[in-house]
Amino acid sequence: MAKAKEKHFHAWSNVPDGSTLFVSAKGTTSKKLLLVTVDGLEIPPEGPAKLIVGILDSVAGKPMPIPLTSPNIYAIDINLHFMTAAVAVVHAHIEGPDGALFDVPFDTKISRKKGAVETVVLSIGMRPGRR
Repeated sequence: MAKAKEKHFHAWSNVPDGSTLFVSAKGTTSKKLLLVTVDGLEIPPEGPAKLIVGILDSVAGKPMPIPLTSPNIYAIDINLHFMTAAVAVVHAHIEGPDGALFDVPFDTKISRKKGAVETVVLSIGMRPGRR
């Protein structure tokens, strides 16, 4: 069961074309193991959705950049696989085309026992029109 302060969902809307979503997770140490996968969809107004997949570096917490294009909608799942008891620190933020921070970053900390799997969902709606 999720603790009250944990957050498992965040949404941004009216994001400018040419922005970039950065997602990261940290929590793996010499005695704790956390596998973090990313899977999502880039959904255009017409045509098939494109898959977004990756594995995050949960040791260094290096962010994975995901380019964002208008008028698409994005649904991103960050899947936390607790190989041992661990604490996952998940961070996501969007930088606009000029590199400036867009809106409020998302941060959450999730602590689970060995074998648990948790998902953090990010939703991004783009501003209509291209740069």
